[in-house]
Amino acid sequence: MTNWPVLPDAATLGAMQLDDSQVDLGALSLSSGAGAVLNLELPSPAFTLGGFDHRCREEHLSVRVVASRTVGDGWAFRIKFHAHVLGPCTRCLGDGGVEVSVETREATRPGGGEDLESPYLKDDVLDVESWMRDSLLLATPTAILCDPSCKGLCPDCGERLADLPEDHAHERPLDPRWDALRRLSD
Repeated sequence: MTNWPVLPDAATLGAMQLDDSQVDLGALSLSSGAGAVLNLELPSPAFTLGGFDHRCREEHLSVRVVASRTVGDGWAFRIKFHAHVLGPCTRCLGDGGVEVSVETREATRPGGGEDLESPYLKDDVLDVESWMRDSLLLATPTAILCDPSCKGLCPDCGERLADLPEDHAHERPLDPRWDALRRLSD
């Protein structure tokens, strides 16, 4: 990696950080090909996935943003962070969790068309919180488990199979389509 300046924390960012989640990249005054590394501590995002609420175990996440100025007044970004996402187990609906590592990139160039427009950058202000939340949502698997060996729910009573005895069973009603055959054997 190029020897770009590392801005270690939010305090060092000073006037660049507009609030906890937005950074004014214009304040970096970078020329084409130059970049900076931003190390931020941001509040963990909460989100809805598959109709269920998800959150991070950590209260704050350490987020590394690499921003570089490209030719033609554009920007190239990379964001990297790790989180432990908590949500319902897809088998039993109990508490589940999964470790998620995120590393994603964005690029923007004025006049470059839809493919080179980032929804996270407006007037050289980078909305890190929205980018972090969206990246985490996309990286989170849709199937979170409480335990890899989770047996799920009983299809008859809806109780967690892990909480029931091994011999748990329900008497099933006989299928009425077999009545004629049963009458022959009587």
